[in-house]
Amino acid sequence: MTYEAADAVTSAGATLRVTGDQGPSTAMLDPRTGRLTDNVKLSDAFIGDANADVVAAGNAIWVSFPDEGTVYELRP
Repeated sequence: MTYEAADAVTSAGATLRVTGDQGPSTAMLDPRTGRLTDNVKLSDAFIGDANADVVAAGNAIWVSFPDEGTVYELRP
């Protein structure tokens, strides 16, 4: 995932998580440098008509995949 392709961003403690429509995927964003790390591809599909969203809640990261009606749970 590239920074330019990011669909959504959420605060996850001391880090930021972004999502993209390639998979969807999620990565950590360093707000000081703009660098993406820890990229995780959640599916091999591509989101066509909608954006992937992300939220940090409890001890998990939740990423939506609207084209398949799926919500992924990530426990970092």
